[in-house]
Amino acid sequence: MTQVQHRKASDIYKAQNTLIHKAFHDSGLPYTENKEVWLSLIHEVAQGSGRKVQGEINGISDLTLGERQRLINHFQKKGMKIFSPSVPVNIRDWKKGDQDIEYEFRVEDDTQVRMAYAIWAEMGYQPKTLRGLCFKMFNKDDPRWLKDEELRRLVIAVKRKAESKGCGQYYRRSEPQSVRR
Repeated sequence: MTQVQHRKASDIYKAQNTLIHKAFHDSGLPYTENKEVWLSLIHEVAQGSGRKVQGEINGISDLTLGERQRLINHFQKKGMKIFSPSVPVNIRDWKKGDQDIEYEFRVEDDTQVRMAYAIWAEMGYQPKTLRGLCFKMFNKDDPRWLKDEELRRLVIAVKRKAESKGCGQYYRRSEPQSVRR
């Protein structure tokens, strides 16, 4: 059964903040004590998003949600198993200090369907295009109607597409509940 829930951009920010600080800590250089060391990476991530960063960015709090997602993806590509929340396209430019934005998202009962939709959203695609891919691959117009093997193949295809676009690496969750979001 599909439900629609409402969340705020600041909720994603808080979850990302926990993950980013964990990544910095796990790399051996906690952010708070080594902020200057990390600024070049932070600037590189922001410039990779197309933003001019001369003097604008003094730390991770100055990054947009989309840029923070790219920072998390950097650590994922380095082999860290961190699981970040997907950031809907319409709130990727939100950053700390902006007026909070509420957004809707679908909650599926099936974890694989949720994963496919979350990765799809992270790539910036609309849900209806995932349904189109589902139709193209299996002649069924919604992932909820796929058999287990078909759903597994759909998730693999979505993960490969995301990884080829540089969105990160996707693993099964194994962290404690406090790190998940």
